[in-house]
Amino acid sequence: MRREAKEREFPLSRYGGTGYYFFGRHYLTQADREGNIQLRTKWFSISYLPIVPLGSYRFKCGQQGSRFFHWTDQTVLNKVPLNWDQIFFTWLKASPFYLLILTVFGLYLREKLR
Repeated sequence: MRREAKEREFPLSRYGGTGYYFFGRHYLTQADREGNIQLRTKWFSISYLPIVPLGSYRFKCGQQGSRFFHWTDQTVLNKVPLNWDQIFFTWLKASPFYLLILTVFGLYLREKLR
């Protein structure tokens, strides 16, 4: 019998979005797509912005609930090597926020040094 583990996000700050979060939904093969087995990457995040990728995992995802209220139950099947395509696209999607933070910080420093 294969032993399955539940992998959970671990927020270090209740409202600040700092901690470990999963980003990305990708399928490695057509069989994974048909079985709804998603590849997701675990990140250390600050304010919900992915900073450092920690590992990629295959999740078996299933919907639970009723007609109006439903959620996705995710069970880890196995850990796989980091998926650099997924990491690149996650960083790319977050890049406008990184640029905004750097711009605000740069403007702040410029005003302080005057």
